[in-house]
Amino acid sequence: MVKDNFFIKFINKNIFLNSLPLFFLFVAVLILFQSAPKEGGFWWTDASRHAMDGVFWRDFFKDFPFGNIRGYAINYYLRYPCLSIVFYPPLFALTEAIVFTFLGISNFAALLTVAIFYLLTAWAAFFLARLWLPAWQAFAVSLWFISFHEVAFWGRQVMLEIPVYAFLLWSIYFLFYYLKTNKICFIYISMVVFTMGLYTKQTIVFIIPVMLWVLLRRERLALFKNYHFFISILLFTIIIAPLVFVTFKFGIFNLGQSIGILFEKQMPRFSLKSWLFYARLLPHQVGWPVFLSTALFLIINIFKKKRWPNIFILEVLLIWFIWGYVFSSFLSLKDSRYDIFILFPLALITVMLFSISLPRRAASLLASLFALTAFIYTIFYDRVPFVEGYRQISDFIAAKAPKNSVILFSGSRSGSFIFNLRCHEERRDLSVLRLEKILFKYAAHRELGIEDYGLTELKILDVVDKYNVSYIVNQPDFWLDLKSMQRFQKILHYPQFKKIAHVTLFSNYNVLDKEVVIYHNTKYTDKLLPNLKLSIPIIGIEVEGSIDGRVK
Repeated sequence: MVKDNFFIKFINKNIFLNSLPLFFLFVAVLILFQSAPKEGGFWWTDASRHAMDGVFWRDFFKDFPFGNIRGYAINYYLRYPCLSIVFYPPLFALTEAIVFTFLGISNFAALLTVAIFYLLTAWAAFFLARLWLPAWQAFAVSLWFISFHEVAFWGRQVMLEIPVYAFLLWSIYFLFYYLKTNKICFIYISMVVFTMGLYTKQTIVFIIPVMLWVLLRRERLALFKNYHFFISILLFTIIIAPLVFVTFKFGIFNLGQSIGILFEKQMPRFSLKSWLFYARLLPHQVGWPVFLSTALFLIINIFKKKRWPNIFILEVLLIWFIWGYVFSSFLSLKDSRYDIFILFPLALITVMLFSISLPRRAASLLASLFALTAFIYTIFYDRVPFVEGYRQISDFIAAKAPKNSVILFSGSRSGSFIFNLRCHEERRDLSVLRLEKILFKYAAHRELGIEDYGLTELKILDVVDKYNVSYIVNQPDFWLDLKSMQRFQKILHYPQFKKIAHVTLFSNYNVLDKEVVIYHNTKYTDKLLPNLKLSIPIIGIEVEGSIDGRVK
């Protein structure tokens, strides 16, 4: 009864008393969600794969193949070759599968899943800031944070950065709530939430030293006398063990990109260019007002004019940012999204500057107005990239293709085509062959090495006939520098292939794929298909199975 009362008080204090700022954050995320493209126009190539991972788990539990799990997964990949189910942790895809179950498979449902996590991220940012700031200043922190270019950019793509950010911020919040209340349950909750984050994406592992430092800084040697601390570490180790095993078994390429030397030639790890990469991005990622406000706040605290009263919190934010920056810079692979997890401290520090410079009400009002201005700018001027056309192509194919036939796809956005085709629940009989998987061997990026199998025109034609290819979806300029792709473009001029549609793709960004041509194979015959064998270098295995829609 005591525990029940405690949690009721916790909910009342943290939800109902802050209901208005939370409602406004809900409205803000809803507006951001509405501004995202939902017509199947995936821009980032991984986005369609994250969407298809959710489709896989939805189909898996619907089909219930527990007598042949491995065979089902292999056949599914061969029929829809744009999965990453062992390359990335499963939690987001499983959540997505639940949404697909209730709303159906669509780009809208995939983005809605991200939006749910986006809202949880916004609320987590609010509650974390609320530990040290008044409600409306905490609201300003959260609204400003979710309006950052980098955050809003990935929050409107089917990507993992925002879902894992939600778990990161909530785990840190519960850790500080433990320090505030000394209620031991919150250290376990923090551990479980953080573990769920790792099962979404492993990159938040960088925060572990920061969290340990927070505990050690506050509890000092007493921490090592607290048996709950060691129990939580033991439980964490047990829960995370399967993820570690799968990561090292199937995700070694991903690790190689991050900590190996795969990209060393592009940007040597210990070069000045590498270590300034994210520093140059920061003003664009958060906006110059935030960037300059952070610098001003630190200068004020150094010279002790109006110092932030809680020096411990300031230390935590600085260590979080500095250690995260070092961690991101040390990784071989560089991309703007990889330092996203160090941006929240900048939003909090910016509003802290208002807090120490102005009376409470004025600080709350001005910080909220500045945050609202940033939000409005993001909505109207921070465009979300898309490449539209693949939904229309998949609709055309779904309407025309014979039952149980195979579609041959050659182009740079196979994931967009496959996901949009799979949205047609009535056409689960169709399968897709990715031509570059047949002609070449490469792992994720052809720049890292590609092997041309050297198939002749007759052998490429044999693949078309052997696997019941009824339609070919072709991007004419795709990888034309490679000999086998040149041969493939030649066979499309054979009499048996009839050009039936030409689709011009539309994008608000400059992309390589401008057009797609659809061909009909006039010599298509309906027959049972032989097994297909494919190499998957990215996880170091070769698989063989059926792509026939009649085989269950």
